[in-house]
Amino acid sequence: MEFVNQGDDPQVDREVIARAVHERFLEEQSGKKPANDPSMVPWEQLPSNYREDNLRVADDIQRKMGLIGCGLRPCGPGEGASDFEFTPQEIEILAEDEHRRWMAGKQQQGYVLGKVKHDEPPKTHPCMVPWSKLSDVEREKDRLVCRGIPVILAKAGFTVYRFK
Repeated sequence: MEFVNQGDDPQVDREVIARAVHERFLEEQSGKKPANDPSMVPWEQLPSNYREDNLRVADDIQRKMGLIGCGLRPCGPGEGASDFEFTPQEIEILAEDEHRRWMAGKQQQGYVLGKVKHDEPPKTHPCMVPWSKLSDVEREKDRLVCRGIPVILAKAGFTVYRFK
């Protein structure tokens, strides 16, 4: 899916956003994931499956903003991530939607519910369940991603705004 202009929203280069998604991931996971983890490398060295995951996140940001009555626009002078914060209710809407998006992507890749994450056939993942059955620890991972959207967009030169 390509970025679609929604009203006054600008056309956005999906790779610019995807790179910002990955940059934010590296910042969040630094010191948490082992240095030899294949996801903990610069964009240019990132395996294609991880790049595609980041591109899918980027592709969905404008639609996701529309769910909560928001859009994005290029940052003006002095604007940035600190200029916008989602409400707790907006975070819940975005996080549940993010889990659905993630799960649909994994299903397309052939993943099914399993007790452990396994990336080789049979591909399994313990989070292949509806949001209502997801543990709060796992839900918090989706919330973290969604809380980071203003920062991700600022890294790519955009800011979030609410429709009037």
